[in-house]
Amino acid sequence: MWRRKDSESFGRVEDEPHLRREEPARDSDTETNAVGDEPGLAWTADQGVALPSYGDHFERRRAATSSAAQWVTVLLAGIAAGPFAVGGAFLQAMTGRGGFGHMAIIVFGPIIEEVLKIACALMLVERRPWLLPGVGGILCIGALGGLGFAAIENVMYLRVYFPDHGLELAQWRWTVNVALHTGCTLIAALGVARVWRAVVQERRPPDLNLAYPWLIAAIVIHGAYNAFAMVLGMLGHSPQ
Repeated sequence: MWRRKDSESFGRVEDEPHLRREEPARDSDTETNAVGDEPGLAWTADQGVALPSYGDHFERRRAATSSAAQWVTVLLAGIAAGPFAVGGAFLQAMTGRGGFGHMAIIVFGPIIEEVLKIACALMLVERRPWLLPGVGGILCIGALGGLGFAAIENVMYLRVYFPDHGLELAQWRWTVNVALHTGCTLIAALGVARVWRAVVQERRPPDLNLAYPWLIAAIVIHGAYNAFAMVLGMLGHSPQ
């Protein structure tokens, strides 16, 4: 009885279309869907087929990215972070009346603002970590984002919401308010830096869970400050 050879019936490993080593069409596919990191394809190592891993893609792109390009990315992301987060302040202002308004000031507002202020750095770490020069670059994005957001918010409050403000309110907002937003964003940025450092050290895709404790800490501090300011206003001791 005629039988086909094993190599003919099952084919060769290198002939499998899904194992061909070709350059991906888009960069976004490589950092999240590295074939070499799939546990189900570990058997290919025994067949002499070397599949690219996430670490391979990261190192290749990092080596091809200049230091100047990385710091330009940091500058652009830091400049964009503040205006990007201003939408959170608009949402808080629109819901700032009644019982729900108190929740917006203490809970929803801080959540929205802190998430949006750090969103640019977080997206870079998640999608293009090789564009960041290091932890210092992430902290710079956080500091610039916090400063930018505070400056825009202060202009809105002092020129639009309270155009007849006194010197005390202006001094309060340009000192305490700026320190709050910058400090909270830096705390959240420390969490993002932990995610980036794990990518570099362990050569694996970003694990955003590492950033959550720091982001939550920033939200809690921001919410506590807003609650304190709200109580001062109710007692008639807020700066005018």
